[in-house]
This record gives sequence, structure tokens and C-alpha cells, in this order.
Amino acid sequence: KPDLGYVRVRFGLASGSVVATVIGSAEHPKFTLFGDTVNTASRMESSGEPNCCQCTEVTARMIERQSLDLTTESRGTKLVK
Repeated sequence: KPDLGYVRVRFGLASGSVVATVIGSAEHPKFTLFGDTVNTASRMESSGEPNCCQCTEVTARMIERQSLDLTTESRGTKLVK
């Protein structure tokens, strides 16, 4: 409903290894991911544009190889250290 306003989302994707664990109590467990890949995806999200997904070049190539329905568009090179 446009009268309620619009949601503008952005997210980041990166491919690579991560460490996964469950933290918290038995009543409130939380599944958590750690590692450079998670940090890179977070930085991709925070430097992205609204209503877009920003991903690493490696991830973009994987998407292009594995999906006929999705396309990627380069926004140039950006250091996200």
C-alpha cells in the first residue's frame, strides 16, 4: 500500500568460507556466522545503493554462471576493506 510508505532495502553478497556456530541460551539460541566473507558482505551492504544488491566480483561471476534469470551490472571498483 503506497499510503503506508515504501521500504527501501539494500544488501550485500560475498562468497567464501565462514565459521558457523550457535550462541545464546537453550531457550534463545542464535545461529551466527563469522569470518572475512561475512565482514565483506556487510561492507558491501553498507556501501550499496537503496533497492539494490551489491556483491563482490567473484560472487557476480558465480551468479552469472549459475542463473539464467539474474543479471549483474558493474558499478566499477570500490575498496571495501
